[in-house]
Amino acid sequence: MRELNFYSNKFTSALLLIISSLFVIGVFFTREKILNFEENPFKSTMLFLGFLLFVFSIILSLLLLFRKKPLLTITNTQIIIYNVLAKKKL
Repeated sequence: MRELNFYSNKFTSALLLIISSLFVIGVFFTREKILNFEENPFKSTMLFLGFLLFVFSIILSLLLLFRKKPLLTITNTQIIIYNVLAKKKL
């Protein structure tokens, strides 16, 4: 059996980048209106945590877009899982 390599889907990564970027830009321009910790502390905290989640998803989508190595390799004897930020697992 030959070696099978599975790569990340570039279209999905680009779509994640676009959606995350739109959300981050929208929050950045309307931050004074929606992030009001004095009047709505819970809502503002949840929006801020969502903002951080989308910032990290931008970083992840950029890493997946420029990645050249496969995410998964299957051979006759082993399965190798390559993590985006860590070493490979056998």
